[in-house]
Amino acid sequence: MAVQNNTILGKYRVIREIARSNDIVYEGVDPSMGRRVAIKELAIPQHLSGSQKRERIERFYREAKAAGTLSHPNIVTIYDVGQEGERHFIVMEYLEGHSLREIQQMQGALPVKESLEIALQLCDALGYAHSRGIVHRDVKPDNIHILPGGVIKLTDFGIARITAEPSITAHGQVFGTPSYMSPEQVASHTVDHRTDIFSMGITLYEMLTGRKPFAGDSVITITYNIMNIQPPMPTGVPPGMHSILQKGLAKDVNFRYQNAAAMAADIRAEKFALESGNKTAQMQGMQMPAGGFSGSMNTGTVPPEISGIPAFAPGQVRYGANAPATNQGYPPPPQQPGRPYPTQYPGYAPDNRQGSMSSETKNVVVLALSVAGILILLGLIIWGLSVAFQRNGGHSSSRGVQTISREGTVASSALITLDGLRS
Repeated sequence: MAVQNNTILGKYRVIREIARSNDIVYEGVDPSMGRRVAIKELAIPQHLSGSQKRERIERFYREAKAAGTLSHPNIVTIYDVGQEGERHFIVMEYLEGHSLREIQQMQGALPVKESLEIALQLCDALGYAHSRGIVHRDVKPDNIHILPGGVIKLTDFGIARITAEPSITAHGQVFGTPSYMSPEQVASHTVDHRTDIFSMGITLYEMLTGRKPFAGDSVITITYNIMNIQPPMPTGVPPGMHSILQKGLAKDVNFRYQNAAAMAADIRAEKFALESGNKTAQMQGMQMPAGGFSGSMNTGTVPPEISGIPAFAPGQVRYGANAPATNQGYPPPPQQPGRPYPTQYPGYAPDNRQGSMSSETKNVVVLALSVAGILILLGLIIWGLSVAFQRNGGHSSSRGVQTISREGTVASSALITLDGLRS
């Protein structure tokens, strides 16, 4: 039973209803703190029997306990839990902004860079929850809230599993949203934190393409596709994203990412490569699409079976068949002076580029050429001075000879004159 607006639930004043699904969410105010809050009230269907009603209430308080033990910037904060008569409620931080579902409905596929930013924050939130024994079991765009400024909050731990406590899910029961379930959830097997990794892969795929990877017009079709069909990989995204999606969506949990931190490492390496590629393109005067690559979907041939294929396996070339085989895995090495990134692999610098000089070798060659040039120039100057000196000396000797000749002529003339007088 929902409360009316401007009434009191516990010590909290209800302002308005803001959402309704399995439960009802209100905007409220904590009068003792003067703080704006969100109040989630348990909605119990009238047809539930005594045992079903008790299980529903127990699961509601387990949600409060699961989320209430977590303190992380990307997980919604729980302030209080309470009961007033037959009404049960959880008080949490009020979130501005929109859910990822609402953003996708407005925009469709998101830019790759934005998708990777959201995925990284979500991996951090899941990794923190998993490290404290909490499995969310319902990761999907509806439960991912985007605050103004781009910070995400993981919400709704309503069907979360606390691994340290006995399960309250009976054998054969299936909890979750069909389109985002892992194969082990569909098969009603015991799930661990890796089920959230699969749901994370579905969410990332949907952000990049605007479509769910496992579509169908009924729950039976959707769950069959989850168990048996490999989705086509999206086009218009960096090739490394295919490996991330394939490993995140591996049907066998043993070949899936084994923890959120490993998935985040690959996503972070891809984000680094994308940003490096955009920077290289700007330096070369190339035009890149706004936000990086687009997220269109390829509906062509379905790739080979991907279950069991680890991302960036040993010997696998990360950015295409022509890339050097020595760069295995991630992240790509940082750019080094004198070794620009090749344009065919933006953001990627091979380690064994043959036929190119290192920066140190180039500096030595330039210095040697400079010294040689200076020595040659000095030699030319010395040679020119020597030639000039020799020429000046020759002219002086010629003038001396001419003077002696003239003096000899005068002497001869004097002798001739004397001889004439004597005669």
